[in-house]
Amino acid sequence: MYRLGDELDTSCLHGRLTAIISSMVCFGIIVQQSYQLPDDFLRLGFQQRFSDQTTIAFMDGYVQKTVDLACLPQLESQLGRLMKLYKDVQGSECIVQVVEEPKISEGKYKVSIRPRGHQLSGPPSQPDKLKAAIRCWIKGLQSLHATGTGHGDVRWPNLIHMKDTEVSMRHPTT
Repeated sequence: MYRLGDELDTSCLHGRLTAIISSMVCFGIIVQQSYQLPDDFLRLGFQQRFSDQTTIAFMDGYVQKTVDLACLPQLESQLGRLMKLYKDVQGSECIVQVVEEPKISEGKYKVSIRPRGHQLSGPPSQPDKLKAAIRCWIKGLQSLHATGTGHGDVRWPNLIHMKDTEVSMRHPTT
């Protein structure tokens, strides 16, 4: 530990006032930046089970999805096609992106994707957000269709809300 200095020495009036003013300045900065904070806070590495076979781990800037191959035996045979799809849509602004190639090990399929966000349960209620979501949905489908791939599960929970103006579509199997 080290001494902060006389300006924050709370044993004197000047130090106490300086400490209060500094705290208020820090509080003001936090309030001004709070619009950038997420709605929910999850510690890095937090894992959420969505079923007995699927787990999502929240990492720094991406999520890692793990699926037990026992529930999706066809996934192993589709891995090559999935890897090609991930490569083909790389850079598409309205489709989640793969951080590293998917892997199968110990009977589990693992894929790391970004951006992080939360699923939409239904259409946004505000017209401007609804318009942005539909626009991104269409762009995402155009990107998929350009690769010769159809989504096959187009519904609101497959859109991911990232922040007020951005929405991203999940791949058909992610």
